[in-house]
Amino acid sequence: MGIRLALALGILAALFDFIPNIGPVLATAPAVLIAFMQSPLKGLYVLILYFIIQQVESFLITPIIQQKTVKLPPALSIVTQLLLTFVLGAIGLVIASPLLAIVLVVIRMIYIEDFLGDDASNL
Repeated sequence: MGIRLALALGILAALFDFIPNIGPVLATAPAVLIAFMQSPLKGLYVLILYFIIQQVESFLITPIIQQKTVKLPPALSIVTQLLLTFVLGAIGLVIASPLLAIVLVVIRMIYIEDFLGDDASNL
């Protein structure tokens, strides 16, 4: 697209992506502003590109990775995020997925494997 500082903006976007939900928005702002300085049309294209990439990552790639690595059910993740956001606010949204992953692993290790004696690898 010919945007200046594209590599630096890409690295910034990758770093901000570690912040759940608001990180991609924070990463979009500098890229769109720099693109708007070059041309308003380029700014619009960058905004559209960031939006498309973020939607594909948020609704396709991340849930698949979470389901395969931690076997984190996507619906349970969304419900946990909503509940913790309601109870704790923004910090609840940030800690919802990691906390859910910890709880599910502990349940699998202690309850299913130790107490029930079943193999939790197929869950």
